[in-house]
Amino acid sequence: MSVNIGKLRQRISILAPVRSTDQYGQEKPSYATFLEGVSCSVNPIAGDKRFVGQQVYPSVTHLVTMRFVTGVVPEMVVEYAGRRLQIKAVLDPMERHEKLELMCEERADGVRV
Repeated sequence: MSVNIGKLRQRISILAPVRSTDQYGQEKPSYATFLEGVSCSVNPIAGDKRFVGQQVYPSVTHLVTMRFVTGVVPEMVVEYAGRRLQIKAVLDPMERHEKLELMCEERADGVRV
């Protein structure tokens, strides 16, 4: 179950949340680069529409496969091709520390997650 490096054709950055405040002292969402230029494969695996408060929120789920790296957690965000994908789960198949599979969600309506 090793990583086929020929399939890792895309480049991503992984961003970690950091605490920051605006000029009024309110916390605002902000991210710092955790990893940059990571080779991976990004595959869309499902699409969905959610209805909340009489509004439609489309989303797309992606599977990001990369070489194993310690420290990646679900609170982080994948930046790919100008889009941000929220990491929902981090999987280490067979717990062999060879590759990571990141289950990510992108809001298809353009709203940043």
